[in-house]
Amino acid sequence: MPFTSSFQSTAAGPSTATASSDDDDTSSETTISEIGSVFDEDPTKDYRTCSVTMNKILRADLPEAIKNIIFGKLNDATHRSTDYALNYYLVLHLLLLKFRDGTFALENQTPVFRDAPGFAIARLLPAGYVKSEHCNVTHSALPIPTAFFASTNLAQDFDLLFQKSHLALMQSYFFGVRGALESSLTAHPVQKALFQSLIPCNVTPQKYNAHGLSFAERQNVANKIQTNIGNMWKGNKIFKHLLNKLLHALLSIHLAPHREAQRQEAKTKRDKGKSKDKGKASIKPFTRNAFRNIRRGETKKINSYQAKKEQDPSNPKWDSKIQHCQSRIDRCYHLYKNSVIVSVEDQEEEEENEEAQAQSDLSRRRLRVLTAVCRDLLLDDGIAACTEDHIKKLLEDPQQPEVDCCLNLVTRLKPYIPRKDAQNSLARVLPFCLLANDTLGFTGYNKFQRKLLPDPQFTHQYPLSLSAQTIYYALDRGPDRLIMYSYDGSVLISATKANQNKDACYNSIFDLNAV
Repeated sequence: MPFTSSFQSTAAGPSTATASSDDDDTSSETTISEIGSVFDEDPTKDYRTCSVTMNKILRADLPEAIKNIIFGKLNDATHRSTDYALNYYLVLHLLLLKFRDGTFALENQTPVFRDAPGFAIARLLPAGYVKSEHCNVTHSALPIPTAFFASTNLAQDFDLLFQKSHLALMQSYFFGVRGALESSLTAHPVQKALFQSLIPCNVTPQKYNAHGLSFAERQNVANKIQTNIGNMWKGNKIFKHLLNKLLHALLSIHLAPHREAQRQEAKTKRDKGKSKDKGKASIKPFTRNAFRNIRRGETKKINSYQAKKEQDPSNPKWDSKIQHCQSRIDRCYHLYKNSVIVSVEDQEEEEENEEAQAQSDLSRRRLRVLTAVCRDLLLDDGIAACTEDHIKKLLEDPQQPEVDCCLNLVTRLKPYIPRKDAQNSLARVLPFCLLANDTLGFTGYNKFQRKLLPDPQFTHQYPLSLSAQTIYYALDRGPDRLIMYSYDGSVLISATKANQNKDACYNSIFDLNAV
């Protein structure tokens, strides 16, 4: 069973600790030096973190019965932490996906979350566009109304969504034994409205409070998830990536339809696991040099077999071997000649395709220019409503189809783009990121999609982070409760006492020299 344990080098002298259980009075003792706990008060000290298996660092001198109890209790704690983490991720993703099903509104100056039909992705695409066969999403998130941010308090509360304070309130609301305080919910009406929007999904307050974990154990799991979210959304890289890729995909679909159709056709064949042409695939290796190498090798074999035939004329196998080599030369020569003919036909076909594209499709370079123009207009806070004049001012030698396409895309996407000073806020860019991901999936550009939250891991257990408090709660829970002692022989009767005697707590069950 894997878990994570952290220790920090100190100048402490030798120390000892014992471990005992209610059913077995047997105790054991070991000595360590120059190793201490990471959970010291000084945050400037360096520490090391290692992920190890239990049987490598458990004290070898512990009785087998106690070892089995420790294994069972820590394994139970790992199962509980894993279930808690999966439920935590479930609630997070449900809150995220609620933005697809509705949006915030104000009723008597009180924020509420209203279910509403989402934005139709087809509005961004040409008429009659056929969506990717692998995508079932046809509607995406709506933009947050501008009037919602007229109140400074509501705007600040909205910006806290999916931040550390919001996740802490979510943890109390759905996972707390006593639930979130009403005063806390009143102080954060936007977060309260979002939480209440999950009630129709049967996710009610204190829905997941039967986890059997202490606050310290829950907090260990929550801290890791919060750190992962913070690392994902550091800066606005996700927002910029999705903005660039979405504009590029939409402009390609509108202004380079022939090339886009070829891309979709190739992707469909690739997804079905079919090669472009089985005949071409079989003759592809037979280039001029490849054929010469094969002929040279087979001719050498023929000469060798003929010499052996002269020495042993009664053996018929030499004739069959010579015939086999000659047949391979003839077959490869035939394939080589066909490959030359096919390559000429392919070249002519490619030239015809390029001529057709030149007549109807914009060049890739021109598409990059249009992408930059649309991006600049979307990110310009001084432009509330884009017009043709704005586009023509930025675009050299503008053509009317280009202007119309850019104007349509900028007009429809502008409500999703927050001000520059708010683009680092996950909550502000979330509706656009959902729309971008859904549109990229709708059009078959799945490789450009980005994760918006960390994914839960269903294939293995969640690593157990061991602090002195975590160890105390794990060993003190359930039957066969184990008792730990401090170095002065007093019983560690609480998690606070265990935290005050970290070295003794670790040394009770682990061989820190092995760590």
